[in-house]
Amino acid sequence: MIVKLKFNSEQVDQVAKEQVIPLLQKYSIFTFTGPLGAGKTTLIRSVLRQCGVLDGVTSPTFGYVNSYQSNGVIYNHFDLYRIASVDEFMALGFDEYFANKNSVSFVEWPDVISSMLTSQELKQKICNIKIDYISDDISSRVIQISTQN
Repeated sequence: MIVKLKFNSEQVDQVAKEQVIPLLQKYSIFTFTGPLGAGKTTLIRSVLRQCGVLDGVTSPTFGYVNSYQSNGVIYNHFDLYRIASVDEFMALGFDEYFANKNSVSFVEWPDVISSMLTSQELKQKICNIKIDYISDDISSRVIQISTQN
């Protein structure tokens, strides 16, 4: 399934509620791609807030992962921008986060671990989200959400 739509900053909460949150029932790994400043963290922050996370949600650029808990679910927010390889990701033990049954992982800059994400076990858990700028409309973005089923 592929969903593609245009939205602006006032519609982020609506996109989170209508497009992303329903997918939490089936998928536990959400990859977020797009250029710097496109809105990856903003969308993740909206999803987490609507899932009941009360903590301030910030980009985990320097710590690689921030974890939040709400209603018995652990939400892991990864920023892999500074991770050099899938081996480094695994050496840090981050692959274990994907095995936790009561957790959801939001992964910004997932390209570095793309080879790991192609495993049959993980493929069924993954929802890919791409956010991009619209060249002639600086206040809007386009989002593409793709899933295996």
